[in-house]
Amino acid sequence: MYLTVILPMFNEEGSIEETILRIIETLRPLKWDVEILIVNDGSTDKTLEIAEHLRTSNETIKIVKQ
Repeated sequence: MYLTVILPMFNEEGSIEETILRIIETLRPLKWDVEILIVNDGSTDKTLEIAEHLRTSNETIKIVKQ
């Protein structure tokens, strides 16, 4: 089974890390192929920077920059 989780994000520096880590933790027991697609919708805070940092430690995370 394959699952893509799409997360539109705009100025979510305060919640993006916790949100993504909870998604990973929740889906891990399912043993599915998971892709987490973060859509940065022009954030002006550190949302993109945090997302890119998370991507370096988790290959399932992909980022779309707007």
